[in-house]
Amino acid sequence: MSNQITPEPSQVVSNQITPGSSQFVGVCVSVLTGFVVFLVVYSVVHATLDFWYLDQVVGPAVGAGLGLFSAFAMFTQRQFTIPLNWVGVGLLFNKPTGSIYENGTHWIVPFMGIRNVPANTEKFILKMPGEKFNAQDGNLVYFGISPEEPEKRNRIQYSVIDPVFYIAVDTPEDSLREAYLEKARLFFGQATMAIGVKNEQTLFSDYIILPPKKAAGSETKHRAFEARLKGARFTPRGGEESTDLLFTEGAVKIIMENAGEFLESAAGWGIGEIFAFTPSVRENPEMERADAERQAVVAEMSAARTRTARINRSARSFVKIGVAPDLAASLAAKLAGENIEVDNKTFTVSGLPEVLKSLGDRAIDAFSKSTQATLANKSTGSEGVT
Repeated sequence: MSNQITPEPSQVVSNQITPGSSQFVGVCVSVLTGFVVFLVVYSVVHATLDFWYLDQVVGPAVGAGLGLFSAFAMFTQRQFTIPLNWVGVGLLFNKPTGSIYENGTHWIVPFMGIRNVPANTEKFILKMPGEKFNAQDGNLVYFGISPEEPEKRNRIQYSVIDPVFYIAVDTPEDSLREAYLEKARLFFGQATMAIGVKNEQTLFSDYIILPPKKAAGSETKHRAFEARLKGARFTPRGGEESTDLLFTEGAVKIIMENAGEFLESAAGWGIGEIFAFTPSVRENPEMERADAERQAVVAEMSAARTRTARINRSARSFVKIGVAPDLAASLAAKLAGENIEVDNKTFTVSGLPEVLKSLGDRAIDAFSKSTQATLANKSTGSEGVT
């Protein structure tokens, strides 16, 4: 499962510079540059070659040539391409100006530059480092650590919602990772027992995407989540849901005091539209394996008790119809799938088919004797009447 929240609109100005507008400015500046070069060259030639009409011939020719070359160089050398699903942040002497350029090919004013930044339509998956936390009972919580699958990591999806803020941070992804782990330490460190965290993994992914407290409508969402925390209960290994709370009242208070800080911090780094995947959370794997073995033994013992009780009932049923106790026990065990051999002191049965045949013969004999006695009684009764 996963959870998502739509952040507030980006602080970036909605009026972005289009490729067409920047190219138009480039053409105007290039033409003006060429005209200025022409005037300067013509003036120099006119001042230095003021004889034999050379200034009137050479001046315009050289000025026009250099002017055209200058205009062409000015226009072509200042082109900058921004790829699809990216935007450009305007820079002046390597400092952000706040100007945002749409994707496409732009003309850039001299002494200015552009730094490409992912647009909010670009989605990124960020893998989080794993860590071990101590729960309130002192046992370890394994967060994003799986000895069986070392490559299995916790992840979040995000987009860049404010390019200016994003480039202002040296390593925004590292900052996001640290903030994520910091909230995980706080959250799972307040758990009453480590064995309960695996059953409420979605609580954490819902927790980190709670909106900042100053955001509109955040109070309702925070109150609803606080109610979930207060009602969360842990499930002991191999048992039914416990009545013990996963978080105490004091723990809930500490957790909620820091609610909404993750998205607030992320927005300050120009990151938003965060999609939090359900994290991998578990207790100590060694304890899990030991408990699984213990549960297997308990289940096997329970099954053995059930089979023994069934054999007991079957044996008693056979005894009631006149089967010797040792033979009845052997037969009942055979019927239950147990290969148990018992030496019968009354008579020996070599296998299950012979036992069943013997029991059938005895049942038929008993039924025949009962029928003959009933007919004899009826016959005697009728003679007395006569």
